Amino acid sequence: MSHKPVAYVLTVCLALLGWGTWQDANASSKHKRRRKAPPPEAAPVPPAERDEAQDPEPPLLDARADSPADAAEDADVLVTQKKARRPRKKQPRVQEVGEPNNSHRRGGGRIFIALSAGSGTGWHPGRVLEGNTALQTSAGYANAGLVLNPELGWQITRGFALSIAGRQQLVEPGQWQATEASPAPKIANAAFLKATWSVGQGNAVWLISAMAGGGDGFRLKVPQRPNDGLTSNDTVRGGPFIFGPGLGFAYHFASSFAWFAEGRVLAGAPSFAVVAEASSGFALGL
Repeated sequence: MSHKPVAYVLTVCLALLGWGTWQDANASSKHKRRRKAPPPEAAPVPPAERDEAQDPEPPLLDARADSPADAAEDADVLVTQKKARRPRKKQPRVQEVGEPNNSHRRGGGRIFIALSAGSGTGWHPGRVLEGNTALQTSAGYANAGLVLNPELGWQITRGFALSIAGRQQLVEPGQWQATEASPAPKIANAAFLKATWSVGQGNAVWLISAMAGGGDGFRLKVPQRPNDGLTSNDTVRGGPFIFGPGLGFAYHFASSFAWFAEGRVLAGAPSFAVVAEASSGFALGL
């Protein structure tokens, strides 16, 4: 038996197998190229442009920049910018002529509040009592009881202030008995405008004031007089308008805190009476 037919068959089979393998490889390569196309190549940069990008030319200088006028203008701009960036220095407090350096007096342009308490004694002419209107008292002196003085003011200058002051009075407690007449009032509220001048230098100053206002006015207590038919304490009133001067003394422990004492004389109208009061308290600068 000859071996040539077998060799021919094997040769044909190997050729077919190789051809099939080559076709499969060629088809797979074409499929990959269709799925992902290679990125386009960048256009080549001309040598001249490449040299310019690496070594850019310096900007052209303005011929006017070297002129003396432009140089002076640039210097002025720099000085202005430095001044704008420079932090502002705190201005020292201005001292009045003759005022000590350690003075704590309240300066002008500040708001202040004050509260004081005191008492007083007044004089009244003969008139009908407020409670028992069937009786009339003769002229004499009488106690004013407890007085509270709240105050809200504006220190316009170091030596002058304007304020709105109140006066709340509680007549001294005593034997107040109910009678057939109306009971005598025991309180009196009033408000007035007050002007105050400070005299002196340093922390201790004198105070001169003037005030005028109205409300209930002020009341003076008339004690009971059984022999005259007055079996209970009563009152007489001065007002409802009140006005008068004042004189005081103040010491400033700090620019926002001061102690003061004040005496004043108030007159009431058209129901005339006079009361002299003394009080003491504290003032706070805001």
